[in-house]
Amino acid sequence: MQTLDHAWGLAEPPPEAGLTALVVGPELAFFALVLSPLVRKVLYLDWDAARLASAERFLGGLDNVGFRLVNGSHLPLPAESVDMAFTFLPQESGPLAAPADVARVLKPGGRLYVLRSASANPRAFDQFLADLGLELVQEIGPLLSAPLVLVYGRKFPARRDRRSAAASAPSR
Repeated sequence: MQTLDHAWGLAEPPPEAGLTALVVGPELAFFALVLSPLVRKVLYLDWDAARLASAERFLGGLDNVGFRLVNGSHLPLPAESVDMAFTFLPQESGPLAAPADVARVLKPGGRLYVLRSASANPRAFDQFLADLGLELVQEIGPLLSAPLVLVYGRKFPARRDRRSAAASAPSR
């Protein structure tokens, strides 16, 4: 809980009632539990029906938490539809190897919280985020006693917005 409190302190602005949060992947129901009183809606997605059912039992009494089973690597959500996402860096293979789709559903400026192995190469991870149109904001300590690091990042504004802002800027 202390690590999540630190993450909220870095978020600009902190989680608030009007936001939609996405939690993607197994064993992350705790994030949905913590987020549910802070945001308008939490969507919890998993690729395994039994794990999804377990999360639904764990979180079942929360009115603002929805559950969806994912088939394949495409998330069943429209582009730029969530304000924040919680996931973990997937292995090289497997159905969870869809971080580009998590980036796709984040709104520009949206917040991404990623659990990654503490032994992962930080430079490679920074490049991985940049390739997805995301920027690293800060690594937030090891998470509890696990060999994981919680990383906080943001989605870059849409490129067309940056170009149009540059085009409309007064020339010198």
